[in-house]
Amino acid sequence: MMLREMPLWPIRKNVAITEIGIDNPMVKVNHQLRRKTKITRTASSPPCHAELTTSLIAIVLWSLPGRFKKAALAGLALIGIVELLFFVANGAKILEGGWFPLVAGTAVFIMLTTWKRVEFILLSQQRRTSVPIENFPEQFGPGIPRVAGTAVYLSPDPRYVPSALIHNLKYNKVLHERIVFVSVVDADVPRLPDAERTEVDILAPGFAYRVQLHYGFMEEPDVTKGLALLRRHGLDIDALETTYFLGKTTLARPERHGLFTWRRYLFRFMQRNSPAPAEYYNLRPERVVELGTRTTI
Repeated sequence: MMLREMPLWPIRKNVAITEIGIDNPMVKVNHQLRRKTKITRTASSPPCHAELTTSLIAIVLWSLPGRFKKAALAGLALIGIVELLFFVANGAKILEGGWFPLVAGTAVFIMLTTWKRVEFILLSQQRRTSVPIENFPEQFGPGIPRVAGTAVYLSPDPRYVPSALIHNLKYNKVLHERIVFVSVVDADVPRLPDAERTEVDILAPGFAYRVQLHYGFMEEPDVTKGLALLRRHGLDIDALETTYFLGKTTLARPERHGLFTWRRYLFRFMQRNSPAPAEYYNLRPERVVELGTRTTI
């Protein structure tokens, strides 16, 4: 019995139909993903970004002086109306996938504003009982026992004595022979040269100094390297004889519940999961002492 060769074109045709035909499940999934991605990008990105950009420009123009400010704001208002119409026209696509970036952006906005608001409230409470740093040499004079070494206190506000020093003196009853108050200042430029990074004020010669370390918004603060740059100011800090004191304020459970109690719980959750200040400022962990307090708002 002889076998006859079958033509190959029908088989190829069937294979081609199976691979690219609309009944292929992979083609359906790929088509749906591309359609949803296009809908999400079209529904959320251009209208929202345009409205936000116009709003931010209007806020900046409102805060700046100038006689052409009103005319510029009127022009931005016309642009905002057109962008609003564009946003409304794309509003029907929000239910088909454009809701996700809107919800994600709102969640991030709530978290950032909650952190900033609670930090502002906590700093305001600390300033009520804080001591101005200019009065530090007078109020913490030679009558307090001293121990050898250098103490570096990180301070969020260079105008006041940090709370970590107050708590250290309250519980340990001593001060170090040399005290350096360090504040990290964010600059409005991406990077700064080392020549412009340090700023030193002498509060009491040989005893107390106020140091400001400036870093650009593209740099990661490194307090250890920053303190090494103080040699040109005549302030030599030995890393092996230096103790870093960090203050930490922990928000306790709310005593009274209100409309925005959930934001307090959100802040407590973010604070528990935030990186340690010693890691952020690149401090030697064996030379770090954290002194914390618990408070309520």
